Amino acid sequence: MKKIHNFFILTLIALTPAISSAQELKYDFDDTSIRALGNADLYVGSYLNTNQSNIHRGLTQANKNDQPDINLASIGLEASGTWTSRIIFQAGTSVNENYSGEKNQSIKYIQEANIGRKISDKLSVLAGIYPGHIGLESFVSMDNQAYTRSFHAEFSPYYQRGARLRYQSSEDLKFELHALSGYQEISETRLLPALGTLAQYGKDGDFQISHTLYLGHRDAGTRALNNLVLKIPLNSIFSLNLIGDFGIQDSKNTNGIWGGLGSIFETKLSEQLSLILRAEKFVDNKRVVTGFSEKPLDMNGLSLGLNYKPWENIFVRGEARSILSSNKIFAEEDTTTSKSTFFVSSLGLTF
Repeated sequence: MKKIHNFFILTLIALTPAISSAQELKYDFDDTSIRALGNADLYVGSYLNTNQSNIHRGLTQANKNDQPDINLASIGLEASGTWTSRIIFQAGTSVNENYSGEKNQSIKYIQEANIGRKISDKLSVLAGIYPGHIGLESFVSMDNQAYTRSFHAEFSPYYQRGARLRYQSSEDLKFELHALSGYQEISETRLLPALGTLAQYGKDGDFQISHTLYLGHRDAGTRALNNLVLKIPLNSIFSLNLIGDFGIQDSKNTNGIWGGLGSIFETKLSEQLSLILRAEKFVDNKRVVTGFSEKPLDMNGLSLGLNYKPWENIFVRGEARSILSSNKIFAEEDTTTSKSTFFVSSLGLTF
């Protein structure tokens, strides 16, 4: 399996410069176009409180210390038109972390595998494996404001298997209904169905508010997760995003609530350069979604990031992040500590 992973990474890195220099790998026929797409995200992180090379603390990014590695590399095909489809393969350290709970580990190399159809200008359907609908941030770091992902993203589904019905009522108003299988599980087939919803008002670049919901079966009980996102462009230079989560688990094994608050403030210093400041808090008193802690967990985080985009398909990013936990969950030499501070820099390529 490791040889497959290494071959995939080397092939993508070798192909990326040639592909990214082209205008677009695209083929059109009838009312459908097919294009190649992909990215490679290389990073190096440095932790102040440990010399360990592998860092495992419940988060999926920057888990290597003082050694370069691939966070996420993906390559695939996308069809758009009356019929839509995506098949995307992936590998990287964040993939290994995020899919560690899957029974069939081969499934982690599939990021998306879906097919859809536009029923009308306003109504469309999609089925298969596709990105999670909850929250602000994506599994692909280059799509996010900060390089590392916030607590609310790390402890909610990045991917899901099921079907989506989307109704775009107008430019400003969108609704989605999801029929899902499990809670970020795609290799297990004996799962009870779950429900997901999204309601969003506002266009990209303008004030936008969205609410998402997950309601389904988990751990021999019922799980519900609510997420609220506010996107507030203050002017052409400053913008503010606010995120709130609230979840509840009711089962024989675990009864508890969890949730978090976060804010991301962005300053555009130029067309290519932006500064990111993120503050966040996450509480999981019964360890429902943060199983790496043996006690009730309360985490606070602060991040400062710098993003530079010299060309359309090149991303250079740096971030300093500090996390303070109520428990000693972070490695420190031969013991553990409640604080983790690290720096990470990244080079991203996309096409």
